[in-house]
Amino acid sequence: MSSSSGHKRSLGSDQPLYFPLLQGRIIRLLQLHPGSWSDPISINIFITELEFAPQYEALSYVWGDPLERVPILCNGRTLKITRNLHSAFRRVRLHDRPRVLWADAVCINQQHLVERSHHVAFMGDIYSLANKVLVCLGKDPDGGAEDVASLVTEYATMISKHNSIPSMPILKADDPVYDDPRWKALATLLSNVWFTRSWVIQEVGLATDPRVLYGIVEFSYRELMLLNIWIVRCAPSLEAKANVLVGSIHTDWADWSIEWKKASTYPDQVFLDLLNHSRGLECSDPRDRVYAYLGHPLARDYPGRELIVVPDYTKSVREVYLDLGVQLVNKHGYRLLSAVEHDDQSLWEDMPSWVPNWSGAEYTTNSFGIFTEFYYQASSGVESQRPVVDSENRLRVQGVAFDKVSACYCFTDVDIASPDDLKSASSSRHAMLKDIWAKAKYQVQNYAYSHSDVLDALSLTLCGGLFTFKPAEENMSEHRQDRAAYFSLLGPTIGCEDLGEEPELASQGDPERYWVDMKLGIIGRSFVFTEKGYFGLAPHIIQPGDLICIFFGATVPFALRTADLSEPDMFKLIGECYVHGLMRGEAFSTQSRGDSSETFVLC
Repeated sequence: MSSSSGHKRSLGSDQPLYFPLLQGRIIRLLQLHPGSWSDPISINIFITELEFAPQYEALSYVWGDPLERVPILCNGRTLKITRNLHSAFRRVRLHDRPRVLWADAVCINQQHLVERSHHVAFMGDIYSLANKVLVCLGKDPDGGAEDVASLVTEYATMISKHNSIPSMPILKADDPVYDDPRWKALATLLSNVWFTRSWVIQEVGLATDPRVLYGIVEFSYRELMLLNIWIVRCAPSLEAKANVLVGSIHTDWADWSIEWKKASTYPDQVFLDLLNHSRGLECSDPRDRVYAYLGHPLARDYPGRELIVVPDYTKSVREVYLDLGVQLVNKHGYRLLSAVEHDDQSLWEDMPSWVPNWSGAEYTTNSFGIFTEFYYQASSGVESQRPVVDSENRLRVQGVAFDKVSACYCFTDVDIASPDDLKSASSSRHAMLKDIWAKAKYQVQNYAYSHSDVLDALSLTLCGGLFTFKPAEENMSEHRQDRAAYFSLLGPTIGCEDLGEEPELASQGDPERYWVDMKLGIIGRSFVFTEKGYFGLAPHIIQPGDLICIFFGATVPFALRTADLSEPDMFKLIGECYVHGLMRGEAFSTQSRGDSSETFVLC
């Protein structure tokens, strides 16, 4: 449709800048007037129907400090915009002709909550219908933009010659590819704050042709993602050698099209997976922890194909999260509860403890009960019973209180030291692992494990029972070698001989692989001993006396704390657990199946 279409109406200088756009799919676009780099920025805003809009490009950028604003001309009057948007306008402005754009900060009246809510509901379509999405990353601080662009183009060509990235060879640690100085420039690019923001995942995921504008260069965002996927799968040592940190939220969720499952590594994922995976990203409004992802087809994978949550900025954060929590627990049952993370304050706040606080601190990096590829089946052997939300937004669940915590050790960053750190640090560090081993070896009586299995039980617990995301018990020989190699670096008080292992076992293992497996388990968690002699991992706020429960239908155990001594069935949900020896349904043997069924009310 040409710019003279009757569906397009310009706003003159004598009219209000914003008429409320509250119905249908009527949007604002802006025309960025041509100019040289130093010329003042001048734009015109006009109204059009989305389906009949002229060709336009959408901007993806970081808003930056809302208090740092720069004046521009908009429809002949002064409008103050953020400094970052001003820089983006200067970067994309053409010298010889106007450019039609969509930019959220200008094209939506951000102060009108009803209009903002209305537009967010179909914002994904605005990006998907754009001719291009321009990812404005600003200046390149190290002057490496051209190096990045050459890497992206070179590896896109190389990757295109193979059937798939998984079929490509994995580089050895001494491969000369690692010596390429351009990797440092890529590391600088990937540290750009744009990669930490919530909204950008949708903006590029739905784009027909997302283009990265970095310094003076422009290149394909899709080809950048291909390079990043290749790094993760074929060149993992780049993290250590060049500090190339690839955010998996970008690589795993790069495609938001209707056909996204065809390209996805995990095509069975649901909206809950997306929310949980993205919780480390940032946004200024906590409600956008949900709204920023409603453009994904998974947000409509519910009865009637309606949005799971309708954007409404007049609602409180509590209302938004609670509404979503009810929808998700009805859809996915106990998987939702594995997304719950608390600190000592949030556990007792007004929000029901079973509802994930998507804007809260992210303590763990690995949810045991959400990722369906894990082997866990803690309630195997009993009939599944779905949780029920009552009229007071309490969650009623059926299960058994299997055990209680008797002692706990909360991990710190020191206890997650890499092998290189261990080699250079004093053995006086890492006292937590030594204390855990000492208690396991000398203080605990009546183990739930045979004496000869105690070391394996402790070691498997530290890794959440996993060996490179697979069941570690299926790779015990390599697991033991890796464990011995790592523990031998902790000093003479907890060396491999103290663990009852031969020194040569340590020489055969990979301490870095054990460290990676262990990080998945212990970050944000505590090591626990139970009254029945089990070892486990539980949320960092766990305390002695807290219950370890198994709900009928859950894949992992959960920790509960009594909410009110006068109401014995009322509990606060602390979070999910790993308990070694209970993850395959062992709690429900033939002899004990169905015994001691209880109703727990999570408030």
